[in-house]
Formats: sequence, C-alpha cells, structure tokens
Amino acid sequence: MLFKTFHQNGTIVVENIAANMEISKGMTYNHLRELKTMGYISDDGGYSLTDSGRLAVI
Repeated sequence: MLFKTFHQNGTIVVENIAANMEISKGMTYNHLRELKTMGYISDDGGYSLTDSGRLAVI
C-alpha cells in the first residue's frame, strides 16, 4: 500500500504518508528508513520512489 501511495503521488512528505496510511509519523519514519536502506526510495526534497521502487510496484 505504501508503494501505491508513492506511485500515485510522486514525491510525498511524511505527514501525508502517515495520514494516507493511517499510522503514526514515528511508524512511518521506521518504514521509510527500511525502504531507503533497501534502495526503494530516496529522500531528496521529499520521499520518492527510485527505479528499484518503481519495479517493485509492478
């Protein structure tokens, strides 16, 4: 579901992700940190999918 949110919205900020997912900002940061470590997202001026992240959506 998180990848779908990125795919639909492009670059997104933590507050919007947390609201869309109905989870706390702290939990959102934890998920984002893991996804960034795996190379699925980047955080340059907001969070967005990398090429690997786009492939994971398929």
